[in-house]
Amino acid sequence: MVVRDRYFCSLRRCSRVNRQRKSQPALSAHLAQKLGQLVCFIFATTILFACSSDTIPPPKAMPDHNVPGRPNIVLLLFDDAGYSEMSAFGGEIHTPNVERIAREGMTVRRFYTAARCSPTRAGILTGHHPHDVGMADLAGPKFKTEFSAYQGQLPLGIPLVSELLQGAGYKTYLQGKWHLGDIPGSQSEPLTDSAPNFRGFDYFFGIMRGQADPYPNNPRGNPYRRNQETIPLTSGWFSIPGLNQETMQQLEVQFQTEKDAPFFLFIASQSPHYPLAAPEDLIAKYRKVYDQPLENIWNARVAQLRNLGLFPEKRRPKSPILRAPERRIYVSNPPSGPR
Repeated sequence: MVVRDRYFCSLRRCSRVNRQRKSQPALSAHLAQKLGQLVCFIFATTILFACSSDTIPPPKAMPDHNVPGRPNIVLLLFDDAGYSEMSAFGGEIHTPNVERIAREGMTVRRFYTAARCSPTRAGILTGHHPHDVGMADLAGPKFKTEFSAYQGQLPLGIPLVSELLQGAGYKTYLQGKWHLGDIPGSQSEPLTDSAPNFRGFDYFFGIMRGQADPYPNNPRGNPYRRNQETIPLTSGWFSIPGLNQETMQQLEVQFQTEKDAPFFLFIASQSPHYPLAAPEDLIAKYRKVYDQPLENIWNARVAQLRNLGLFPEKRRPKSPILRAPERRIYVSNPPSGPR
């Protein structure tokens, strides 16, 4: 099943990145091959979540642990990605693995979204509206208020899908970004019971906060964790392939020691959330693509969306390109303070 944002997001200026490094694959072919039989959900910047009532019902009983043939579940979240950026959805960014999954699975075109990262994740993992689980805004102490919808972290009494699957005998993995509470001020600060390992994930490889430099040169210290400890980073380490490798190593252990156990893998990539970064050869590959006028890219995307049957022939989406009056308003009212 492939789920994408129903809103046609603004074109991302992918050629503007803040780093250039050696090439690393975004999602290795080895990872795609080793996952084998799976049920795969692909999500964009915002995601489908179930509508809930004023009261949250208790979770239903999970099926028998010994039922054979239970599928592996892989859930991918691309943070702040526009609907049409990937080639599977009309874009110019080549994503053959996503294309294959879209072609072989189901594409859902209409769904409701949360529009921000923490509420989105809360909806994914709980199945409830973010306001019902204290995550109407971002995670962190400064977002906690006297209102129950704004607590800055998920309440411990609301079960997550990871906890339910873990209780049903699944091995559970989180790779990437958590951002649902318990954001330590430094890498040495211990995690509390709202961290991933206490919320149904056997293994966690990634960051607790909302963003981090994809490369190890971070003045605030190394934010990347392997469960409760920081991941040792080497020169040239890049977060996407680096975290892929961490996950694959642990999956290899499971395949050798508990090969009959199903697994749930939540790949919550920070990319393409700020700060933008890409390997040098990948930047070079797309430099000419993004040197052309933005309107040309926009028109090509719309045409391809129609070819794929993802957008009605008779409708025209609103262009993200600012009209002259809008540009004048923006320029004539610059933000105050230092630039």
